[in-house]
Formats: sequence, structure tokens, C-alpha cells
Amino acid sequence: LLSNVFLVTRLEPDVQWMESVSGLLGLSAEGLNVEDVRYEGETIRLVTIPDSMLKIGFVRLKDLLIISVGDKAARRSVDVYHRSEAALAADPNLRMAGGRSTDPVDVIGYVHLEKLLSAAKKNIHQVFDRLGEEEAPSQETDSSQPKTSEVKKKWDGIFDQASGLTVLGFSGQWADTVQIKFDLFLDKARLDSERAALYTCAPAQNKTMGFIPKDILGYQWNNCLDFGYYWRQLKKDPAQDQIEKAIGLSLEKDILPVLGDEIGGYLSDIRVGAMFPYPQLLFFVEINDQDKAGEILTKLTEHAVIVPQEEEYKSIVLHYISLPFEIDIQPAYCLLDSYLLAATNRQLLKNSIDAFSDPSLGLSHNETFQAVDLGVVGEIRSFQFARVGQIMGKMEGVLEWSKTWVDSQDARKEAFKSGSEKRLADVENDLNGHKMALEEKKARVKTLEEEIWDMESRSFDVTQQRGELKSLGDSIEGLDEQIASTEEQKKELAEIIGGYDNHLDGTQSREHLIEGLIRPLLKSAAFIRSYGARTTLDHDVLTSLFFLKVE
Repeated sequence: LLSNVFLVTRLEPDVQWMESVSGLLGLSAEGLNVEDVRYEGETIRLVTIPDSMLKIGFVRLKDLLIISVGDKAARRSVDVYHRSEAALAADPNLRMAGGRSTDPVDVIGYVHLEKLLSAAKKNIHQVFDRLGEEEAPSQETDSSQPKTSEVKKKWDGIFDQASGLTVLGFSGQWADTVQIKFDLFLDKARLDSERAALYTCAPAQNKTMGFIPKDILGYQWNNCLDFGYYWRQLKKDPAQDQIEKAIGLSLEKDILPVLGDEIGGYLSDIRVGAMFPYPQLLFFVEINDQDKAGEILTKLTEHAVIVPQEEEYKSIVLHYISLPFEIDIQPAYCLLDSYLLAATNRQLLKNSIDAFSDPSLGLSHNETFQAVDLGVVGEIRSFQFARVGQIMGKMEGVLEWSKTWVDSQDARKEAFKSGSEKRLADVENDLNGHKMALEEKKARVKTLEEEIWDMESRSFDVTQQRGELKSLGDSIEGLDEQIASTEEQKKELAEIIGGYDNHLDGTQSREHLIEGLIRPLLKSAAFIRSYGARTTLDHDVLTSLFFLKVE
């Protein structure tokens, strides 16, 4: 596979390319193991990578340097140069992709998906065929392990889902507004029947722009959500019956007919100065029957633990739930035009209703949105917009909140660790005291035993001494138990302190991650003023165009 990969770069006329190659490999030109191969009047130089058997081929054709693994690709380049093999410029697929590139264009290319997927499928089949031949009898009889033929069939299903995707073209231009374009060429007749609608659904006018407020942070809309496809997938799951039983409605007969194919939402803000950071979000979905949708929503909420409340705003009824929290979260929904809107609080619903009533309050009047021609006026398939710089600023706030919270947790753990260390010191003192007392009593036992032996040899009464000896034995037994218990406490406290140490040892690494990676990424992305993307279907080509407006 690698032998078919090569890189082409243009050289300045006076560049000594072998010195450049040796510098790249960290060697002097004299230290390279170079083999020259003559082919069609050209010299292909094969350089063996030190300490490996890998050979890199180089051939210079005028001001072009071709670099390949081995000499196969280099030879093909020479053939193209001498016109004994067709050039890429004559490839109709490249021409087809290039005909739809950005204007002007700074980068262009294409992937022949059919050939790529066909080659990948062939290679995977060869792998599974070899595995099938080598499959041990014990594995074949083990029902818990899928057979190679079954796994191969699943892979075939994955490749079948990509059937009909022929060529992917890409192009782009670098300017104050960066544009990146992808063109996916389709053979509609060969598309997978289950997924065909996802690729071929017709573009439409985006009417949801009419209720998107002016100062949102991000917005997304899509008009090709095939609920029927997802329903067919859900029907395969046994949990589907339990869902229908729980809500008291038929998904297929009651809910699916009400839903349209448009879905999306917007991010209004990210609140940080509360119990925890939370986004202010609104989601919407197209509905085909407002009355039926209202009946379904009423049925779904009639047995809610918290009774929904209602408020009428500009002749629109808002349904919301007041939660007993110190944060502005009031799950709410309403029906507006031909859409169901659901939000994290009812003020977002009001903002959308205001924009719907007064277009000057809508997103189309936002200066950042107007700075780039995103092409949202015509019929499209999907659309995205984000004020990236603003979002990164909010995310820095989230990062600071998270850092403060983690630091407070570390402080608590440090306090617990200090308390545990003090307790461990007390336990160790107690343990040392018990051990000293034990040694003293054992020494007294030894002395007492010698005294009893001496007194008994002279026929003296040792009743008192034996009573003391018994008492010492009981004390020693008690001290042994105390020492064992204290040793266990010491072990537990040491493990607890070790756990705190392991956690706190990661504090420095976390700080390096935040200050060395996450924060710089957020700050660098803040220079992107806005991001936009739209997708549409033009005949048999699915086109996605991405925009980045840089400060």
C-alpha cells in the first residue's frame, strides 16, 4: 500500500536537494546509503533509512521533486512525465471535482471513494478468508465467539451502507474569510435503501431564521431528519415496548405522524456565576399538526411530578416548570408557527417570540452574522453558525469556575490529609506506648517466674506471685489485641494518606494541562470571530461549504 503513496514538491532552481534530504534525516550527505537506478533516461535515487530496510525513492523532473516509498511510484511519475501513462490532469473525476471548487482556489483535491472502498473491502475479505482457514475447531464450536464469516458479513454491511458514494472533492481558499468546500458525488440508483433519504432529501427554505434571536452564540438547523429511519432502528430494540407503555402513546401511530423533518436549536448563553455552569439552550422541531402536538404534550405532562404552569405571551401559551433551585432553569415549551420549541427557561421562548414578531431582533440583523455571506437565503439542507470568539470567552469562564472548584476540592483533601496525618502520628504514639508497656510486662513475667521458682524451691508460699503472674498474662493478651488493632488503624490511615498523595500529585500535571494546552487553545480560537456552514443538494452532488471569519 505504501509503495503507491508519493509526495510532489516544487524546488527552487538552485536547491541542492540531496543536502536537504540528508538534513531532514539528520545525516550528512556522505553518510547516506544511496543507490541510483536509471529509468527511462531519468535517475531515481533510493535512500535507505539508517537502521531500517525502508527505502525512500527520489526523482527530480525539472523543478519537481517526487518522493516515494520504494521506486514504484517514482517510476509511474516518470512514465507520466514521458507521456507513456495518463496524467492526473486528464482524470475526469478530478475535472468533475475541480469544476465545483471555490473561486479563487488555494487548495484542491479529490478522493475516489468507490475505488478506495472497493480496495479496502478486498483487503478485508482477504484477511477474513485467511482467518477462516486458520480458525481452530474449538473456536468454531464455541458459540460465545462470533465466527469469522459472521464478522465478515457485518463488514460487508458497513461497506454496503457506503454504496453509491462515488467521489469526494475538496477545495478551499485562505483569506480573511476562510472557505473550505466538500462535494460528495452520488450515484442515487446505487445508494443504500435505508440511508438514501439522508443523502437525497430535497433542500428547503430555512424558515426557522424567523425566530432566532439576534445575540445568540450558536445556531444549527437541518431539514433532513428522517424520524422514520430512526424509528425502524428503534423497533429492533425490545425497550421500545417499554417506552410506549411508560408514555401511554404509540410512537408509530401517535407521535411520528406529528413530527416533520426539520430540527435544530440555538445556544443563547453559558451561565457561570451560579451553583454550576450551565448552557441556556433552545431546541426546536417541525410539527405537522399543532392541535395533535398539543394533545400529545398535554398527555405526556399530565402525570409529571411537578405540575407545569402556563403563561400567555403575545398570544402564545408558554408551558413551564419552576424548579426549586437558585439557578435560572425552568424547562419550558411552546408551539410557534409550525414548530415545537423547548428551552431551558421560558425567557428563551419569549426571546424567540420577540424575534418572530419583530425581524429587527432576529439573527439576520446581527453584525457578526452579516459580516460573512453564508448563503442562507436560498434553499439548503442544513445550516450552522457560531460566534466562536464569544463562545471561547464563555468557555474560559467555565474553565476558571472548574479550576476554582477543583482547587477547593484539593484544599479539602489537603485538610483531610493533614487531619489524617495528625491522627496517624497519634496512632503511632499509642502503638509505641503499647509496645513499651508490653515489653515491660514481659520483662516482669520473666522476673516473676524466676522468683516463683526460687521461692518454691525453698517451700515458700507463692500464691500472691502466681496471682500477679495471671494478671500479667491477661494484661499481655489485652495489649496484643490493642497492638493488632492499632496496627490495622495505622495501615488504614497510611492507605488514606497515600490516596490523597496520589490525587494531589496530579495537581501539577493538571495545572500544566490547563495552562499549557487548554487555555492557549481557547485563546487562539478566540481570534475566530465566527464560523458558518451550509449543506445543500445540487442534482447528484451533496455540497458542504464551511466559513471561518478571522479577526
